[in-house]
Amino acid sequence: MNQDPKYNFFTEFQDYLFKEHMYTMDKLNPTKNFWWYNPLKQERIFREIGYHSYHLHYAKFFNEIRYDVKKVLEIGVFRGHSMLMWQKYFPNAEIYGIDIDYTPHNFGVNAKDLCKDEPRIKLLELDACIDINVEYLKQEIGVDFDIVIDDGSHHPFHQLFSLVNYTDFIKPNGYFVVEDIFMKEQFEENFLDEFNVNFGLYKNNKFFFDDLIKNNPLTMEECGLHRFKQPKFNNIIKNWKIDVCPPVDYVIKFTDIDLKGEEKLEHYNNRQGIIFFKKPNR
Repeated sequence: MNQDPKYNFFTEFQDYLFKEHMYTMDKLNPTKNFWWYNPLKQERIFREIGYHSYHLHYAKFFNEIRYDVKKVLEIGVFRGHSMLMWQKYFPNAEIYGIDIDYTPHNFGVNAKDLCKDEPRIKLLELDACIDINVEYLKQEIGVDFDIVIDDGSHHPFHQLFSLVNYTDFIKPNGYFVVEDIFMKEQFEENFLDEFNVNFGLYKNNKFFFDDLIKNNPLTMEECGLHRFKQPKFNNIIKNWKIDVCPPVDYVIKFTDIDLKGEEKLEHYNNRQGIIFFKKPNR
C-alpha cells in the first residue's frame, strides 16, 4: 500500500465506509476481505469486489486544488457513497450528482436517503445522455464546475456523449474525468458486442473509448453522434491536456471469516482505466 500522505484521505474514507456502512467503493483501494466455507460446495469461497484504485490518480490531480474547488458534478451516483466522499474531500464545494434511477439498489441503499441530511449534496434524477436534458441542466445547475466526473453506464458511446456535451459545464483549468474505461489492449474485440447487448447503441462501428481519443479513426457521425459535435471533439483532442491512466493491478489478503484460519494473498488484474481531460485556461 502506498504510504504517501496525499492518499491517506481515500484510505481512511474506505475504512470509514466499511465500518459505518458495511460497504466499500470499487473506485478506491482494496480493503480487508474474507473467505468463508460453503458447506454445499464444500470449498472456501472468496468475497471479492473489483477495485480500480482510482484514488491514486485522484490524489495526484486533485490534492493541491481540493480546498479551492467550489463545484463538482458526478454522472452516475449508484448508492450515493461517492457523494459523501467528494463532500469530505472537497470541503468548500457543492457536490452535484445525476443518476437515471434512484430506486434502492441491492443492500436496500438509496442515495437520496443516504444524502438527505447533507446540504452541500444535490441530487438530480434524469437520463444524462439526452440532449434536451443537457440543455435543462445548463440552466438548472450552471456551467461553472471545477470538476465533472463520468461514472455512468461505462458504455463507450455514453462516455463519448458526456465528453462532447458536459465539457461545456467546466470552467477554464477545470477537469473532465471518465472512469471505467475499457482499455482496448485489455479486451477482445467481441467484448463490445457482448457489453452492448443491453444498450443497442452501436450500429456498424464499434470503438473503445481510449482508442478513439488516441487515434480518432471514426467521425462523430460514425460513432452515432451528430456531426455538429465534430468540431468540439476535435478541439478537445487538440487543445485539452489528456492523461490516460492505465489500470492498476492489486493484491487482496483473504482471511477466514472467523479469523481463526489461515490467510491467503490473491493477485488481481484490473482492466479498466481512467482518463483526465484538463480544460485550457482560455
